[in-house]
Amino acid sequence: MYDTITVRPATSRREMDAVYRLVHDTFVERGILSPQANGRLMNNLSLDRSPDTTVFVAYWGEEVVGTISFTVHNTSEKVYNYKVFKDALDTHVEDGDMSFSGWRMATTLKNPRMQPLIAMRLVAAVHKHSFEIGVRQSYLSFVSEHTGFYEKLLMGGQVIDKKHKKTQFIDGDLCLMKYTTNPMVHIRLEERASKMEATLLPRLRKAA
Repeated sequence: MYDTITVRPATSRREMDAVYRLVHDTFVERGILSPQANGRLMNNLSLDRSPDTTVFVAYWGEEVVGTISFTVHNTSEKVYNYKVFKDALDTHVEDGDMSFSGWRMATTLKNPRMQPLIAMRLVAAVHKHSFEIGVRQSYLSFVSEHTGFYEKLLMGGQVIDKKHKKTQFIDGDLCLMKYTTNPMVHIRLEERASKMEATLLPRLRKAA
């Protein structure tokens, strides 16, 4: 039972509520978000409701263990965190060229050993979706402490800006990475994730 991490688009309010709770708890633990009274981070509702956004959810069995969001755009102003990275995005993004933002990635805090595996499955899902819709240029926004992880995970990814973001919700250093999805990276991610699942998940099931 529970031999793999599965990833699929969120299609219900229940799933989105699980996303908001997971992101809230993860960001609070990292120290970049003050605890919210309702235990949820719901600061991008208009973007969540946009037909250009796909919210992916990672499951281990019935448990939500990770999420990442994917938004398609054709101008720099529509890239996630544009106000933070305005100068860099205006330089790199040509109006009319289709690209996508990868944002709001979070993984469960319950078992740190699962986090790299969940992240690989989520990024692989983003790769697959980008191939399916024919949009491969991406701009990924993430907390700076994860820069090394993304550079190892994504061959060819280039950090093009780093800024501090402070709002009523977030207070932390963010990085912007420009990256073109690569079929070879997708294959490598799937292979690494499968090998990790074969050794890690049986151990976690026994410990549960």
